[in-house]
Amino acid sequence: MKTLELRASLMQEIVGLLDNDEAMEKLQKYIRRLKKEITVNAPAVQPYTMVELNERINQAEDDVRTGRTLSNEQMFEEIDNYLKELCR
Repeated sequence: MKTLELRASLMQEIVGLLDNDEAMEKLQKYIRRLKKEITVNAPAVQPYTMVELNERINQAEDDVRTGRTLSNEQMFEEIDNYLKELCR
């Protein structure tokens, strides 16, 4: 199963439990336990160097200069479409 399909399937499973308080409480406890476990086992994230930060800033400024941007409306539409895909 691909990531997007897996997410959609998981969301459908959760939606099916929304009316069952006991199941939701168990699910919430499990998710919290899983998040803690993942956080403990997560690899350390290295911060950006100043050179990397400046490169990212330069790229962002270039994107704005050349019009590679989205309006708020376009971004909200993309987010809505993404979320709809997750819940299919």
